[in-house]
Amino acid sequence: MYRFLQSLLFSFVILSTSLLHSQTANSFYEAGVQKYKAKDLPGAITEFTNCVTKNEFFYEAYLERAKCYLDQKKPDAAIKDLTKAISVDVKYYDAYLLRANTYILLKQDKNALADFAKAIEIKPSDERAFIARADYYLKTDDLKPATKDLTQAIQLNDKNAESYYKRGLLNIKLKKENEALADFTKAITLNDAYTDAYLQRIKIYEERRKFQDVITDIIKVLSLGTEDPEIYRERALAYFYTNKYNEALTDFNSLLVKYNLKDADIFYKRGICYQKTNKTAEALKDFTKVSQMQPQNDSVCVLLAEIYLAQNKAANALMSYNKAVTINPSCAKAHAGRAKLYMNQNKYQAAITEFDAAIKNFPEGEWYFMRAECKDQIKDKKGACDDLQSALSVGYKQAQESINRICK
Repeated sequence: MYRFLQSLLFSFVILSTSLLHSQTANSFYEAGVQKYKAKDLPGAITEFTNCVTKNEFFYEAYLERAKCYLDQKKPDAAIKDLTKAISVDVKYYDAYLLRANTYILLKQDKNALADFAKAIEIKPSDERAFIARADYYLKTDDLKPATKDLTQAIQLNDKNAESYYKRGLLNIKLKKENEALADFTKAITLNDAYTDAYLQRIKIYEERRKFQDVITDIIKVLSLGTEDPEIYRERALAYFYTNKYNEALTDFNSLLVKYNLKDADIFYKRGICYQKTNKTAEALKDFTKVSQMQPQNDSVCVLLAEIYLAQNKAANALMSYNKAVTINPSCAKAHAGRAKLYMNQNKYQAAITEFDAAIKNFPEGEWYFMRAECKDQIKDKKGACDDLQSALSVGYKQAQESINRICK
C-alpha cells in the first residue's frame, strides 16, 4: 500500500511538472491577470511566479505581482519586483510610476521623486506622472510645484478628469473656492461617475448652504454604489435645512436603525422632524432620549417644554423651562417660554421680568410685542409704547396696529 501511494505521488509530481512546462509564460501571465481581477491575490501571485519562473525576463509579470503585494500591504516585496522589472526594461514607465508611489508609502520621498523624474524623462508627453507627483506635493503642502505639475498635466491632456480633480484639491488648499468648484464640476463633466469629485463638490455646496445641490449630488453618489452613513447624514441634514422633514426622517431612521448610530444630534434633529410633522409622541421620545444623553443640553429642555405645551401640560412645560434656565441662565427661549406661561396666568409682572431676561440675550420682535401687552395690562402706557416701537424697529410689523390703538 505504501509503495502504491509513493508511486501515485511520484506520478502526480511528474504530471504537475509536465503541465507546468507545457504552459507558456504568457498563459501563466493571463491566468494571473484574471485571478487578480477576481481578487484572488494568492492565486494571482502563484500564476505570476510561474510566469517569471518560465521566463525571468517577463517584466510585466513582476509589475502585476507587485500590485498583488501592495494589495496585501507588502510594499517591500512590491519594491523588489518593481526594481526587477526596471532591471529588465530600464524604460518601463509604469514600473517607475508604481515604484514612486510605493516609495511614498515607505516614506522614502527622495527615491519617490527620483522615480517620478525618471518616468517624466521617459514619457514627457504622458500626464500621469505629473498628476502623481502633484498628488505627492499636495499631501506635503508643497503647493507651488503642485501647481506647476497640474498645469502641465492639463496642458498635455485637457480631457483627464483626475487632473481637474487634483487641481480642485489644490485650489481648496489655496482657499480659492470658486476655482475649486469649477474644477470639481469639470472633473464630473468629464467623468460622470467620479465619486470623489462629487464628495468634494458636496462639501462646497454645504458651506454655501446650497442644500438642494447637496441633495442632488448625494443622490448621484448613492446611485454609484457608495454606502457610507456619513453620506446619509449629510443628505438628512440637507433635507432638514430645506424643511423636507419627511425625507429627513427617512435618512435619520436609516442612520439609527440600519447603521445603529447612537448620536444625540440625530435624535435631536429627528425629534424636530417629528415635531414639525405633528408626530408629538415620537418627538417626545427623541427629546427625552437626548436629555438623557446630554443632561446639560438646555435647547432640548426648551423643545420638551414645547411638546408639553402642545399636550396642554403647562406644569411639565414650566419644569422643563426651569431646567433650561438652571443649565443656562442666558437661555432666551426658556425665559420667553416662562414669560408666556405667566401671561396665561395673568402674572404680568413676572412675565415682564422673564421677557426682560429673554430680550437682554436676544431682541426678538415678538417678545417686545408681548412685553408691551403685559405693560399695557399694568397701565404702563409709556413702557408699552416704547416696546411696540422696538418691536416695529426689528421688523415685527404687527406692532403698528397696537401703536395706532394705544400710543396715539
